[in-house]
Amino acid sequence: MSVTFGPGITISGGSGISVNLKLQPSSISTATVISTTSTSVSFTMPTTIGHPPTRSYTVTSHPGCITATGPSSPIVVSGLTSGVSYTFTVVANNIMDTSVPSVASIPVTQTTVPGAPTIGTATAVTNSTTATVAFTAPASNGGATITRYTVTSSPGSIITTGTTSPITVIGLTAGTAYTFTVSATNSAGTGASSSPSNSITPTTVSGAPTIGTVTFSSTTASVPFTAPGYNGGTAITSYTATSTPGSITGTLSQAGSGTISVPGLTLGTAYTFTVVATNAVGASASSSVSNSITPLTAPGAPTIGTATVTGATTATVSYTAPASNGGATITSYTATSSPGGITGTLSQAGSGTITVSGLTAGTAYTFTVKATNSVGTGSASSASNSVVPLTVFNGFNTPAPMNSSYTAAFMKSVAVNSSGLFVAIGYNGSNYPVYATSSNGSTWTTPATMNGSTVIANMFSVTVNSAGLFVAVGYNGSGYPVYATSSNGSTWTTPALMNGYSVRTFMNAVTVNSSGLFVAVGYDGNSHPAYATSSDGSTWTTPATMNGSTVAATMHSVAVNNAGLFVAVGNDGNGYPVYAKSSNGSTWTTPATMNGSTTVAYMNAVTVNSAGLFVAVGYDSNDYPVYAKSSNGSTWTTPATMNGSTTYATIASVAVNSAGLFVAVGNSYGPPLYARSSDGSTWTTPAAMNGSSVVANMQSVAVNSSGLFVAVGYDVNSYPAYATSN
Repeated sequence: MSVTFGPGITISGGSGISVNLKLQPSSISTATVISTTSTSVSFTMPTTIGHPPTRSYTVTSHPGCITATGPSSPIVVSGLTSGVSYTFTVVANNIMDTSVPSVASIPVTQTTVPGAPTIGTATAVTNSTTATVAFTAPASNGGATITRYTVTSSPGSIITTGTTSPITVIGLTAGTAYTFTVSATNSAGTGASSSPSNSITPTTVSGAPTIGTVTFSSTTASVPFTAPGYNGGTAITSYTATSTPGSITGTLSQAGSGTISVPGLTLGTAYTFTVVATNAVGASASSSVSNSITPLTAPGAPTIGTATVTGATTATVSYTAPASNGGATITSYTATSSPGGITGTLSQAGSGTITVSGLTAGTAYTFTVKATNSVGTGSASSASNSVVPLTVFNGFNTPAPMNSSYTAAFMKSVAVNSSGLFVAIGYNGSNYPVYATSSNGSTWTTPATMNGSTVIANMFSVTVNSAGLFVAVGYNGSGYPVYATSSNGSTWTTPALMNGYSVRTFMNAVTVNSSGLFVAVGYDGNSHPAYATSSDGSTWTTPATMNGSTVAATMHSVAVNNAGLFVAVGNDGNGYPVYAKSSNGSTWTTPATMNGSTTVAYMNAVTVNSAGLFVAVGYDSNDYPVYAKSSNGSTWTTPATMNGSTTYATIASVAVNSAGLFVAVGNSYGPPLYARSSDGSTWTTPAAMNGSSVVANMQSVAVNSSGLFVAVGYDVNSYPAYATSN
């Protein structure tokens, strides 16, 4: 029989009486995991009234029946297995017995924080402030699922979480070097961090530069800029300016602020520009748009045309507008002379002709032309052809006595040097050699004897070389050939025999070539054609017949062209016109009739223009004025009357100006005459000088570089006379 008196106290009967004092079990309140192999079990200790005192408590795991004993709550149970779910019971122990187990605890699983992940590779994301960090999960998850991973930067402690590898970290600073660590977290908490990653430096494109004020020079723009405050974490290596329109670019390779040159723009086109900066990552955003510019420059050089003399002091200069106007309308063109820098201007945009005034007659000029627009004046054209403004020939003034001289002086020839000094020579009433000079053709010295000579010397011709040496030739009272020289036209040597030659030779004419060779022509005592030469005007060869000719030919005049060809003219024993030529002044052809002419024509004078056209003048058997011409000195036209004239006119001399105008002078049984021709063929009818009816035998004519014609001769009283063109 059993009787229960209270909790844990039971009295049983049978063969004997037994008393059982059982303890009441404890009540577990919590079981707390404190490591992967240990759990702390807390419990409520039972009431021990009526019982012997509890001496200890024993906690037992389920499964495994791992126990731990202690005097009070809590008791730590060790030796558990990580990751296994356990419940626990507790019993109380006293000196008499052990209580029944308590109700089992709530199940707990043995867990802890995870191990440290293994760091992988940190990678900077291109053109951003972002990096990716790779890692490997730890060998131990601490007995519980890892719920997240945490990446932490150094420097900056920028934290980013994720659940898988890799993890992207944002918000980094470009240009800063970073390393990263990773830790894992489970239900137990966060474990230790990994070792640091490799170092990375985030970079981006730079900020946009700040545009400045754009300027230009010709077809090149200068684009200034200020470097951006942010370089993207890496050095800027270059800047590029780009035009709109055209996308024409210029680049400057440097890190800081500067100015970019953009060449190749089109004149007259409006442009704006933007600038980008480039670093190792790439090109930045563009700057704001610049101010607008329109490249302009001075115009190109015009194409020169033809310069043409239009008067004694004027010329016109034609030109073609330049291919480029510099991007702005051309407003004017300016022609400039050389020498002198004399200018003329034409205000228009296109091609045209400019008049230049204020030139000096007789001076050779070339011209250049420049174009001007709003920017300025462009470069000059090439030089034009050379022109020489000349005094316009409008006939002659009335002949007048030289210096009002009323002493006989038969002026037979006149020459003019490069300075414009006219020198006339001849002989006086005593047949003494005389000369007179004039610096303007109008104001003459009184004819005076050469070196005060009182020896007879009929001087018939004078010429002057490029050095200014005047040489006169003629013959003395015995008919012997003589010469005289003067370096200034005033101080003359006494006429002397040519090489001491004392044989009759009537020297009628002299000329000089560009090399300074003087050649005189005439005829000997047998009327055979004769010549003599001198390289200095003083030392002469002995006069000799042309090609040893024994045929009568009285040579009256000689001229030489630019190529050095000497041509002499005259008439033969029948009065037929003849010519002879020589390329060196010494070797002559035998005089031959002009074009085989068998008509009388007394050819008194010959000249040659710059183009090489020889023109001879004289008069026929009726004393009508005649001319003939030849382009080579050999092939002549048959002498013909000037303009078909049937008026008496004994033409004595001819000269040609630099413009190619031929002027011949003579007389008509008294009144002085002249005729003119621009081509040597078409002549005016000889007319009286200024309508003069005064007798004046004009024997010679010369023209200076300004185009002033001066004729000399003598009047009815044998007084020396001159006339100038007007």
